[in-house]
Amino acid sequence: MQALPNTPALKTQFDSQLNLVTELTQKTYDSVRKLSELNLQMARQMIEDFMNANRELLACSDPFQWTSTLMNQIPPAAERLRNYQQELIGVMTAAQADLTRATEAHMPEVNRSAMAVADEMVRRSKEETEKMASRQRATLDTLSGAPYGGGSGSRH
Repeated sequence: MQALPNTPALKTQFDSQLNLVTELTQKTYDSVRKLSELNLQMARQMIEDFMNANRELLACSDPFQWTSTLMNQIPPAAERLRNYQQELIGVMTAAQADLTRATEAHMPEVNRSAMAVADEMVRRSKEETEKMASRQRATLDTLSGAPYGGGSGSRH
């Protein structure tokens, strides 16, 4: 059986798969970009907070002031971490929704084109099988000297 040549069904299948992969790649890229921006923003904020806390600690004159200064840093840091987690969940949820929508939008065409390729393969397989059966019958006819299926039914 021959491989499928460049048929319209095969071209459509490749195009639909390429469109799906392209869109999924673009959505993934956008999500990774948003995640990187969020992480960079958080890292900058943490560095700034650390520098400010160090400045405040260096300005402390007694140990009790030092402890209260540290304790005052905890609530804002915890709030920023909570905000980061919420934004992270938002980015990941949006990414999942985008990927799901893209997949759902392209799957009907991918399935249709896959079925067309399968139908084409079945049709070509049947044609090749019929050609091979015809050649075998012709060979048997040539070898027996009579049309296949004719004669007395016994060949000795």
